[in-house]
Amino acid sequence: MKHFDTSQTAVGVVFSIAIVMLGLSAAVGGTWVERNGPRKAMFVAACFWASGFLVGALGIGTGQLWLVYLGYGVIGGIGLGIGYISPVSTLIKWFPDRPGLATGLAIMGFGGGALVASPLSRPTSAPPPATEVIMMFGVFNIRVPADGWAPPGFDSATVRQKALVTTGNVSAANAIKTPQFWLLWIVLFCNVTAGIGRRVRRAAVAGVVQPEQSRDR
Repeated sequence: MKHFDTSQTAVGVVFSIAIVMLGLSAAVGGTWVERNGPRKAMFVAACFWASGFLVGALGIGTGQLWLVYLGYGVIGGIGLGIGYISPVSTLIKWFPDRPGLATGLAIMGFGGGALVASPLSRPTSAPPPATEVIMMFGVFNIRVPADGWAPPGFDSATVRQKALVTTGNVSAANAIKTPQFWLLWIVLFCNVTAGIGRRVRRAAVAGVVQPEQSRDR
Protein backbone atom coordinates (compact mmCIF):
# COMPACT_ATOMS: atom_id res chain seq x y z
CA MET A 1 0.00 0.00 0.00
CA LYS A 2 1.47 3.33 -1.10
CA HIS A 3 0.12 5.28 1.88
CA PHE A 4 2.18 3.26 4.37
CA ASP A 5 4.92 2.31 1.90
CA THR A 6 4.36 -1.37 2.62
CA SER A 7 2.61 -4.42 1.19
CA GLN A 8 -1.11 -5.11 1.25
CA THR A 9 -0.39 -8.20 3.35
CA ALA A 10 1.15 -6.06 6.09
CA VAL A 11 -1.92 -3.82 6.13
CA GLY A 12 -4.22 -6.85 6.19
CA VAL A 13 -2.58 -7.96 9.45
CA VAL A 14 -4.62 -5.21 11.14
CA PHE A 15 -7.80 -7.23 10.67
CA SER A 16 -6.11 -10.40 11.91
CA ILE A 17 -5.01 -8.63 15.09
CA ALA A 18 -8.55 -7.33 15.64
CA ILE A 19 -10.03 -10.82 15.34
CA VAL A 20 -7.43 -12.31 17.69
CA MET A 21 -8.15 -9.60 20.26
CA LEU A 22 -11.87 -10.22 19.79
CA GLY A 23 -11.41 -13.84 20.82
CA LEU A 24 -9.05 -13.09 23.71
CA SER A 25 -11.16 -10.29 25.17
CA ALA A 26 -14.33 -12.36 24.84
CA ALA A 27 -12.69 -15.27 26.66
CA VAL A 28 -11.10 -13.18 29.40
CA GLY A 29 -13.98 -10.72 29.79
CA GLY A 30 -16.81 -13.25 29.79
CA THR A 31 -16.96 -13.64 33.57
CA TRP A 32 -16.59 -9.86 34.00
CA VAL A 33 -19.63 -9.31 31.76
CA GLU A 34 -21.65 -11.76 33.84
CA ARG A 35 -20.71 -9.97 37.07
CA ASN A 36 -21.31 -6.41 35.88
CA GLY A 37 -24.16 -6.84 33.42
CA PRO A 38 -24.48 -6.13 29.69
CA ARG A 39 -25.15 -2.39 29.98
CA LYS A 40 -21.82 -1.56 31.57
CA ALA A 41 -20.06 -4.04 29.28
CA MET A 42 -21.54 -2.52 26.13
CA PHE A 43 -20.60 0.98 27.29
CA VAL A 44 -17.01 -0.15 27.84
CA ALA A 45 -17.06 -1.88 24.44
CA ALA A 46 -18.27 1.30 22.74
CA CYS A 47 -15.51 3.32 24.42
CA PHE A 48 -12.83 0.84 23.31
CA TRP A 49 -14.27 0.72 19.80
CA ALA A 50 -14.42 4.50 19.38
CA SER A 51 -10.98 5.00 20.96
CA GLY A 52 -9.53 2.36 18.66
CA PHE A 53 -10.82 4.19 15.62
CA LEU A 54 -9.40 7.49 16.85
CA VAL A 55 -5.96 5.93 17.37
CA GLY A 56 -6.23 4.18 14.02
CA ALA A 57 -7.19 7.44 12.32
CA LEU A 58 -4.15 9.09 13.89
CA GLY A 59 -2.01 6.31 12.44
CA ILE A 60 -3.50 6.80 8.98
CA GLY A 61 -3.08 10.56 9.20
CA THR A 62 0.58 10.31 10.23
CA GLY A 63 1.40 7.31 8.06
CA GLN A 64 2.30 5.16 11.09
CA LEU A 65 1.07 1.61 10.50
CA TRP A 66 1.88 0.52 14.06
CA LEU A 67 -0.69 3.00 15.35
CA VAL A 68 -3.30 1.38 13.11
CA TYR A 69 -2.27 -2.00 14.56
CA LEU A 70 -2.67 -0.60 18.07
CA GLY A 71 -5.86 1.35 17.43
CA TYR A 72 -8.06 -0.70 15.15
CA GLY A 73 -6.31 -3.99 15.87
CA VAL A 74 -5.73 -4.12 19.63
CA ILE A 75 -8.00 -1.46 21.18
CA GLY A 76 -10.80 -1.84 18.65
CA GLY A 77 -10.52 -5.63 18.83
CA ILE A 78 -11.06 -5.54 22.59
CA GLY A 79 -14.19 -3.47 22.02
CA LEU A 80 -15.36 -6.00 19.45
CA GLY A 81 -14.91 -8.91 21.85
CA ILE A 82 -16.68 -7.34 24.81
CA GLY A 83 -19.44 -5.98 22.59
CA TYR A 84 -19.83 -9.38 20.92
CA ILE A 85 -20.53 -11.40 24.07
CA SER A 86 -22.71 -8.81 25.82
CA PRO A 87 -25.89 -9.28 23.73
CA VAL A 88 -25.30 -13.00 23.23
CA SER A 89 -25.18 -13.78 26.96
CA THR A 90 -28.22 -11.55 27.52
CA LEU A 91 -30.27 -13.25 24.81
CA ILE A 92 -29.70 -16.65 26.40
CA LYS A 93 -31.33 -15.34 29.59
CA TRP A 94 -34.33 -13.94 27.71
CA PHE A 95 -34.88 -17.07 25.62
CA PRO A 96 -34.04 -20.12 27.78
CA ASP A 97 -36.39 -22.18 25.61
CA ARG A 98 -34.59 -21.23 22.37
CA PRO A 99 -30.97 -20.43 23.30
CA GLY A 100 -29.54 -21.76 20.04
CA LEU A 101 -31.94 -19.77 17.87
CA ALA A 102 -31.41 -16.58 19.89
CA THR A 103 -27.62 -16.71 19.77
CA GLY A 104 -27.69 -17.79 16.12
CA LEU A 105 -29.71 -14.73 15.15
CA ALA A 106 -27.36 -12.48 17.10
CA ILE A 107 -24.29 -13.93 15.40
CA MET A 108 -26.04 -13.70 12.04
CA GLY A 109 -26.51 -10.00 12.73
CA PHE A 110 -22.82 -9.67 13.56
CA GLY A 111 -21.82 -11.17 10.23
CA GLY A 112 -24.61 -9.73 8.11
CA GLY A 113 -24.16 -6.28 9.60
CA ALA A 114 -20.76 -5.98 7.93
CA LEU A 115 -22.33 -6.79 4.58
CA VAL A 116 -25.00 -4.11 5.00
CA ALA A 117 -22.82 -1.47 6.67
CA SER A 118 -19.84 -1.73 4.32
CA PRO A 119 -21.26 0.54 1.59
CA LEU A 120 -22.91 2.79 4.19
CA SER A 121 -19.68 3.32 6.12
CA ARG A 122 -18.11 5.36 3.34
CA PRO A 123 -17.70 9.08 4.15
CA THR A 124 -20.14 10.03 1.39
CA SER A 125 -22.84 7.66 2.66
CA ALA A 126 -23.06 8.05 6.44
CA PRO A 127 -21.64 10.36 9.12
CA PRO A 128 -18.71 8.92 11.13
CA PRO A 129 -20.56 8.89 14.51
CA ALA A 130 -23.35 6.66 13.13
CA THR A 131 -21.82 3.45 14.53
CA GLU A 132 -21.31 4.94 17.99
CA VAL A 133 -24.90 6.24 18.05
CA ILE A 134 -26.25 2.77 17.27
CA MET A 135 -24.01 1.20 19.93
CA MET A 136 -25.12 3.71 22.56
CA PHE A 137 -28.75 3.01 21.68
CA GLY A 138 -28.09 -0.59 22.64
CA VAL A 139 -26.27 0.44 25.82
CA PHE A 140 -29.23 2.41 27.17
CA ASN A 141 -31.90 -0.12 26.15
CA ILE A 142 -30.40 -3.52 26.94
CA ARG A 143 -31.40 -5.21 30.19
CA VAL A 144 -31.46 -8.67 31.73
CA PRO A 145 -34.65 -10.38 32.92
CA ALA A 146 -35.50 -10.58 36.60
CA ASP A 147 -34.38 -13.60 38.62
CA GLY A 148 -36.66 -16.55 38.05
CA TRP A 149 -38.22 -15.07 34.90
CA ALA A 150 -39.33 -17.51 32.20
CA PRO A 151 -41.26 -17.15 28.92
CA PRO A 152 -44.99 -17.93 29.10
CA GLY A 153 -45.57 -21.67 28.89
CA PHE A 154 -41.90 -22.55 29.40
CA ASP A 155 -41.25 -25.52 31.68
CA SER A 156 -37.62 -26.04 32.64
CA ALA A 157 -38.38 -29.66 33.55
CA THR A 158 -38.91 -30.51 29.88
CA VAL A 159 -35.44 -29.20 29.06
CA ARG A 160 -33.81 -31.39 31.70
CA GLN A 161 -35.41 -34.48 30.16
CA LYS A 162 -33.59 -34.04 26.84
CA ALA A 163 -30.71 -36.47 26.39
CA LEU A 164 -28.25 -33.92 24.97
CA VAL A 165 -28.93 -31.21 27.57
CA THR A 166 -26.98 -31.28 30.80
CA THR A 167 -28.21 -29.88 34.09
CA GLY A 168 -24.67 -29.43 35.41
CA ASN A 169 -23.19 -25.98 35.91
CA VAL A 170 -19.52 -26.13 34.93
CA SER A 171 -17.39 -23.08 35.62
CA ALA A 172 -14.99 -21.71 33.02
CA ALA A 173 -12.01 -22.67 35.16
CA ASN A 174 -13.13 -26.31 35.22
CA ALA A 175 -14.34 -26.41 31.62
CA ILE A 176 -10.92 -25.66 30.14
CA LYS A 177 -9.54 -28.75 31.90
CA THR A 178 -11.80 -31.12 29.96
CA PRO A 179 -11.06 -32.59 26.50
CA GLN A 180 -14.65 -31.89 25.42
CA PHE A 181 -14.04 -28.17 25.77
CA TRP A 182 -10.97 -28.21 23.52
CA LEU A 183 -12.63 -30.41 20.92
CA LEU A 184 -15.53 -27.97 20.74
CA TRP A 185 -13.04 -25.09 20.64
CA ILE A 186 -11.29 -26.62 17.61
CA VAL A 187 -14.63 -27.03 15.81
CA LEU A 188 -15.58 -23.43 16.57
CA PHE A 189 -12.13 -22.18 15.56
CA CYS A 190 -12.40 -23.81 12.14
CA ASN A 191 -15.98 -22.62 11.72
CA VAL A 192 -15.25 -19.02 12.66
CA THR A 193 -12.06 -18.86 10.59
CA ALA A 194 -13.94 -19.91 7.47
CA GLY A 195 -16.96 -17.74 8.28
CA ILE A 196 -15.00 -14.56 8.93
CA GLY A 197 -12.97 -15.10 5.78
CA ARG A 198 -16.14 -15.34 3.70
CA ARG A 199 -17.68 -12.37 5.49
CA VAL A 200 -14.70 -10.16 4.72
CA ARG A 201 -14.82 -11.08 1.04
CA ARG A 202 -18.56 -10.43 0.81
CA ALA A 203 -18.26 -7.12 2.64
CA ALA A 204 -15.50 -6.07 0.26
CA VAL A 205 -17.60 -7.03 -2.76
CA ALA A 206 -20.59 -5.12 -1.37
CA GLY A 207 -18.42 -2.05 -0.86
CA VAL A 208 -17.23 -2.19 -4.47
CA VAL A 209 -20.54 -3.01 -6.14
CA GLN A 210 -22.55 -0.32 -4.34
CA PRO A 211 -20.57 2.68 -5.68
CA GLU A 212 -20.58 1.21 -9.19
CA GLN A 213 -24.36 0.86 -9.08
CA SER A 214 -24.65 4.46 -7.88
CA ARG A 215 -22.53 5.72 -10.78
CA ASP A 216 -24.64 3.76 -13.28
CA ARG A 217 -27.72 5.59 -12.07
